[in-house]
Amino acid sequence: KFFGSNGSLLDEVVVGRSGSFAYARRVGKPEVFQLTDNITFQIAPRLNSWRSAHIVAIPRNQIERIDVGYVLNDYSISWSGTDWVFSDSENDFSIEADNSQLLKVLRSIESMDSIHYYDFQFDEYADKLANPQLTLRITKFDGAQIHLEFGHIEETNFVVMKNGNQNHLYLSDAETVDTFTRAPQHYQQID
Repeated sequence: KFFGSNGSLLDEVVVGRSGSFAYARRVGKPEVFQLTDNITFQIAPRLNSWRSAHIVAIPRNQIERIDVGYVLNDYSISWSGTDWVFSDSENDFSIEADNSQLLKVLRSIESMDSIHYYDFQFDEYADKLANPQLTLRITKFDGAQIHLEFGHIEETNFVVMKNGNQNHLYLSDAETVDTFTRAPQHYQQID
């Protein structure tokens, strides 16, 4: 089915495949057309095609606080009402609004996507999530919290559990983890 921007049905087509060719016909019409390209792989329904790739997608103006835990440090970044504040056991300072590390963190939370999904496979990854490499707790101004745990599974990949949901896990990359596992000095640099 093809829909217009206002949600109205534009057309309905049945698509099939035979070998390397694709065929299409409009619903209710007898004419069948051979397509110049085999598009069936693009429109074949797969579970992952129906899912949102977002692990989290929180606009920065909704973020009140970010708590980060990893092997070298536990720290938080919180909105004071006028600026972002970094705090850990040894530091407490305001972060410049144009600090590149702060902007990376906020962009990551605005659009953190999954590379792949692991449904009903928690037992396979339980040991990795028992001692996560990274934990994030994102608190929104409305009081809602999102808790993410990142377990290292391969050289550059991490399995992610969101809000303790063991049934639906996500796959993330090392770049996402690296974004949050930075020393306090990165939040003090002026770019």
